[in-house]
Amino acid sequence: MASVRRRVALTLVAALVLFAVAVAVPLGWTWWQGNQARASLEKALVALQDEDVDEARGHVEDARAYADRGVATRHGVVGTLWRNLPILAPAADDAVRMADAVDDLTAVAEEGIAIYPAAHRRRGPPGHQRQGRPGHAHRRPRLLR
Repeated sequence: MASVRRRVALTLVAALVLFAVAVAVPLGWTWWQGNQARASLEKALVALQDEDVDEARGHVEDARAYADRGVATRHGVVGTLWRNLPILAPAADDAVRMADAVDDLTAVAEEGIAIYPAAHRRRGPPGHQRQGRPGHAHRRPRLLR
């Protein structure tokens, strides 16, 4: 009788441990993917400040890969299952929002890196003013000059 109770208790403990791992791993995976995408985007920003567009483009591509993995995890079968479990639904919804936000931010970075060379050529490097023109001072109201 005691051995049956012990087996049942061990089975319940093992089930709880497996459930905790099943909860923690996908949420942790999504969080890790989001942090990696953020770090890649920060590196892209530093590369742009150093005027290294090719390196920045590479970092944005890395961020896209991380964002895609996070979105796939959250919008896949496991994410759908999690969103339908009453206890895990709020955490799963937060993970979906985070993955979608990282995806949107990466899309903005991709658009920015695509237009950066043209915008940079037109405007010039930071602190540079075009010669022969005073900027747009002639377009501002007199009070702001």
